[in-house]
Amino acid sequence: MPARLSLVSLALLAAATSVQAFNYTVVVGKDQVTGLPGVGFDPSRTVTNQNGDLVVFHMIQGQHHIVETSFAAPCSPIGTFDSGLETVANGTTGVTEGPAFVFPITNSSAVHYFADIAPTADGSGTQCQQGAVL
Repeated sequence: MPARLSLVSLALLAAATSVQAFNYTVVVGKDQVTGLPGVGFDPSRTVTNQNGDLVVFHMIQGQHHIVETSFAAPCSPIGTFDSGLETVANGTTGVTEGPAFVFPITNSSAVHYFADIAPTADGSGTQCQQGAVL
């Protein structure tokens, strides 16, 4: 199950992991194309994950709720990983300024996530429907 960690705890956890483990940093609420705050994840995919790797979600300004999903139904939760709703203050754009959530990889199977936030202010659909899927 994921855990909310302080940056100090996160640094200690990273130092304690095995040499072969890899930490994937994913910024939540950053547009991958423009680099500005927006909808989605940056990067919007990771390459190969292995047992012992960590996916570290760093949240920047806005409301965020990261939920595990499946490839077959990318905007439907499957009842496992759930970060809970986080509201991060406007102006929080640095990777280390907002909260971080860590998801440990326990096998080499593909894992998918989406941003489970209600319809956007402009009414154009949920963040997931706009492409906030990893």
